[in-house]
Amino acid sequence: MPWEKQFDIDEVLEKAMTAFWHRGYTATSMQDLVECTGVNRASLYATYGGKRDLFIAALKAYDESGRQALFAKLEALDDPKEAIHRLFWPMRPWHPGLVSCVAVS
Repeated sequence: MPWEKQFDIDEVLEKAMTAFWHRGYTATSMQDLVECTGVNRASLYATYGGKRDLFIAALKAYDESGRQALFAKLEALDDPKEAIHRLFWPMRPWHPGLVSCVAVS
């Protein structure tokens, strides 16, 4: 019978993402992750397999939460044209001179 996890996976991923964000992937050790998440090393390895897999899981969770927040704001708008404008307008300073998005084109 498998053990029931005694920690909140979403909370662990958020804390791990914060550690990676502040220190960088290379500088973040498994001990750093143990300390910041409060989860013992064996449980982290059993759940994620290792630092790389934990990093990928944390990135996916971060991406998903950001996307959900973005689309919730866009879905609240009645005008689809305004929603598209609000989605892409903030991106223009990052790519001056580009007239469209490769994902949309």
